[in-house]
Amino acid sequence: MQEAIFMPMKKNTVQTNLLVLLLVLFTGMLAAQPAYIYHEKGQALMKQNKYVEAIAEFDLALKKDATFFESYCERGRCQQALGKTDLAMADFNKTVSLNAKYAPGFYYRAKLQQQLGKDNEAIADYSQAIKLNPDFPDSYASRGLLYARTGKTDLALADLNKAISFDAKDANLFFARAGVYRDMKKYNEAQADYTTCLKLNPARGDAHFEQGKIFAAQNNHASAVNSFTQAINNKVTGEEVYRLRAGSNMAQNKPAEAIKDYTQLIDVLKTKDLEIVRSRGNCHMQLANYPAAVKDFTRLITAKRDDIPALLARADANYRTGKAKYNIAISDYNAILRIDPKNTDAMRGIARIHFATEKWQLCVDQLTEAIAIKAEAGDYYLRAQCYARLQNQKACCADITKAVQMGHPEAAKDKSKLGCL
Repeated sequence: MQEAIFMPMKKNTVQTNLLVLLLVLFTGMLAAQPAYIYHEKGQALMKQNKYVEAIAEFDLALKKDATFFESYCERGRCQQALGKTDLAMADFNKTVSLNAKYAPGFYYRAKLQQQLGKDNEAIADYSQAIKLNPDFPDSYASRGLLYARTGKTDLALADLNKAISFDAKDANLFFARAGVYRDMKKYNEAQADYTTCLKLNPARGDAHFEQGKIFAAQNNHASAVNSFTQAINNKVTGEEVYRLRAGSNMAQNKPAEAIKDYTQLIDVLKTKDLEIVRSRGNCHMQLANYPAAVKDFTRLITAKRDDIPALLARADANYRTGKAKYNIAISDYNAILRIDPKNTDAMRGIARIHFATEKWQLCVDQLTEAIAIKAEAGDYYLRAQCYARLQNQKACCADITKAVQMGHPEAAKDKSKLGCL
């Protein structure tokens, strides 16, 4: 009888079988893992902002336990972070349907409602979250902001006061309450809260900015400028802060400082608001920098040829520059009269130039035309000076008397000089 021969297994076959066995065991172990293990993995990934990977773990948790409402809630938060608001809303709705006493479900659904602009729905959810968990300050703070936005300022203050009672070191809460006081025009209370906010967080540029706006509203422009500067130093760099600081500098008669902000707006921020260009031009006029003013007013006229205020301003700037620019000024005044034949400002501008160049009769003619449309004391005063040089004493005295009657500041003392008793 032939002896049976047992051949030994090859090494590779043993390794393969071992790997298969381990894989089966590992798969079994995975299948045996409870839902909370996947849930905890998902939460850890959420903290790392790995929302797609976190969702995959929450999916596994829910596959294991379809009633795991916390996983629906956390998956909803991930979907919201990814901008998938419909999926997020579906998850939050599922959360609260599975557990109507789970405060976070209502809280996070309220956050999403708020993001979607559904203020009333968000308020209802925050209210339910507060009912279920009265000791969570952010629910009061968030609901308070919504109350403020919907004009319910008393309810807003009550909520923000409650939130601050929980956490008096949260700068955000004082900033929010300050905004409510500001909207109620309770400026002292608002300033006190902004001050507290800045004590807690001195780098809050938005708080400096809001303080500046209140100072400006109260005509405390020096403090406003300081606050706006602090805001800019703390990275508030939009158009409004420079515009407002320029306005407060102008209110203090500081055109040179205002020009810096207008230039920032024009040359750096590339504002499309041409009124900023006009404002800078007016500042240049105030500083007698007429060439710079002309450039700004020309920019306005290039954008809009029939901009009468800009044409008047440019003509005035050229007139003030001196005789070399008189003809250019007259050209602008005539351009205005082609647009508006009854523009008395243009007529008076031409009259001034005729007076300066000793064209007395032409000056009289322009002033007479202006007086026929809308007389001013200055018209009679200047025409009286022209009549004096034309040796028309009767007309001179009639005009200077009229100028006195209309309250011209120089007419009374010049009347006797002109030989008019």
